[in-house]
Amino acid sequence: MINVSPFDYAMQRGRILIWLILAGIVFAAGFALGIRYEGVRASRLEILAEFKIDYANLEQAEVSPQLREYLKSRLYFLASELEPRDLQGFHFDFGIVDEALLAGATGIKDPQSNADVYRFAMKKHNQKGSRQ
Repeated sequence: MINVSPFDYAMQRGRILIWLILAGIVFAAGFALGIRYEGVRASRLEILAEFKIDYANLEQAEVSPQLREYLKSRLYFLASELEPRDLQGFHFDFGIVDEALLAGATGIKDPQSNADVYRFAMKKHNQKGSRQ
């Protein structure tokens, strides 16, 4: 039989406790990062889905001039939020948004103007040539 002193036993329990605490911290951090990543991924997929709907409406539907300008405004805002890899194969330069037709409405969530968002989206996604 092996004799273990109470001091050695306490040290061993202390090490095990430290390892369990560290494992718990690592697990909690990994869990939090996983939830955050899933939230970012879901958000990006929602933005991409809305982009595709707006794009299809601009491509195929006969819409009023006001709705067309709103959809363009929204499309450029969404494009500015997405990465170029998300929009490969889309040529979405429908021209600058006519703010007079929007009559104060906007499809963007930033304090930027529609023209600024348009220029940023075109530069970010290397879009050349208007489709109008």
